[in-house]
Amino acid sequence: MEDMGEILLDRGESIEFPISFNPNDQGNFTGTIKVNSNDLIYPEISIVLSGESRKPVTSQSSSELTVALDKDQSLVKPINITNSGEGVLQWSVSNPEFFEDNLPLEEVLVNFDDKFENVTELIPNRFDFEGGMNGILIDETGGNRDDPHLYDVGNFLSTNHSGRDLFVQYRNGTITDNAFLFGENGRYFTKKQTGLFLFAADVKDVEYFAIDGATGNIDGISDGTILDYENGANRYLGFVRRIYGSLNPSINHLVIIPYDPNVDHDFVEMTWKEEHRLFNIENVKRIYYLLFSGAGGQFIDDATMQSIMETFLDSIRETPDWVSAEVAQGTVEPNSSTTVNVVVDSTGLLEGDYETTLTLTTNEPGRVITEIPVPLSVFDSLPQDISTFSSTPIPGFPGWRNSPWYKNYNADGLPWIFHDEHGWQFVLENSTNEVIFVWDQGLQDWLFFNENTYRWMFMFGENTGWIWTFGDNTPGSRFFQRGDDGSIFSIPDGLTVD
Repeated sequence: MEDMGEILLDRGESIEFPISFNPNDQGNFTGTIKVNSNDLIYPEISIVLSGESRKPVTSQSSSELTVALDKDQSLVKPINITNSGEGVLQWSVSNPEFFEDNLPLEEVLVNFDDKFENVTELIPNRFDFEGGMNGILIDETGGNRDDPHLYDVGNFLSTNHSGRDLFVQYRNGTITDNAFLFGENGRYFTKKQTGLFLFAADVKDVEYFAIDGATGNIDGISDGTILDYENGANRYLGFVRRIYGSLNPSINHLVIIPYDPNVDHDFVEMTWKEEHRLFNIENVKRIYYLLFSGAGGQFIDDATMQSIMETFLDSIRETPDWVSAEVAQGTVEPNSSTTVNVVVDSTGLLEGDYETTLTLTTNEPGRVITEIPVPLSVFDSLPQDISTFSSTPIPGFPGWRNSPWYKNYNADGLPWIFHDEHGWQFVLENSTNEVIFVWDQGLQDWLFFNENTYRWMFMFGENTGWIWTFGDNTPGSRFFQRGDDGSIFSIPDGLTVD
């Protein structure tokens, strides 16, 4: 419990105050709260508290999820999460690599240059202001302050490390190290495109980010709002500041950060001053700031601001989110388990190998985070073939081979084969007539077998053990029996035996 400081109560009044109980281990705990007052008889009251903590204990079925897919295919891989402890287990699954604040600034810059028009086309009555490519400010008057203009002088960017006269230098497409302004390993760039100015920075231990200037607007309206955008595991806040409703073009700030409920912003009500500040950003690691304008004092409403924010964040990513959990968080009661379905989707991916890591986060003391690697191989089109073990061509069927014991498969695209029972399989190079190792596309696991064991096959991975394959299987309908417990399962799941 935090010190609540001095509280004044009149006669007959009362107050409630919260008490938190968050031990790091399992067991019984006691503590004492002291209440000091100006009561002449009881100047100090001690309140004894006690509580019991029941710790959850976590285990999961998969230490790695290995997947091979053709282009534009998807597959669901289950992870079983078990709680063998006495407390309720709280869990969440995320993929930190797919957070935009983890994207390298180099990737952000390239993707912004390629896709900025996705954003600018959303700006109503867009005003294509000048400046913003170098220096520390935008002066858009053209020497004549009687003409409509965005600023007298404005768009000075600073942090709490700037001092009075040290502002961010515009670097139009050049990523620049600046630990002084943005903290340890601080980096940033600015980029001006037609009708849009972008500032992006990696920051650490910065207290506030500020935008200042003189607009030249003596009339009009000043307002702002806070936007919230959640897309799967990603969540962001957008801080909007608007000056609009005059003859001059409107001024619109959109500052985007990864979600942090402690961050807030303020701005002056006067339309002739630009002052806009984000504060409590000590834990923020990435800042995006967009400046844009609508001609004739155009008002850009919250719904359009939201679309601009979402489109910008979607545009700066190059790699699709190819792995995600159908349900990202939940709880498991003691001595119970739950299944988390992980979706792997190759849509939009080029042929090649990919790898990322899922993070399983729990409230189990001493085991907060577990990493689960997810390697993915994507093929342009799964080839139809291989013959590394004894076989003879089947007359009249080009590419198809017959094995005395493994039977029929197409062998045109080594190292892949298409088997008339098992479907797609990837055969290891060192497989021979006597010993075969294959990656089975349907089972999504490695198999070992030879002439003496087949139709028994040894399956590796999370469900390791011997399995029997039924003789009337087809690629789209396969049944197996486990050697350890005799249970029958199917690929795909849920098939029934006729």
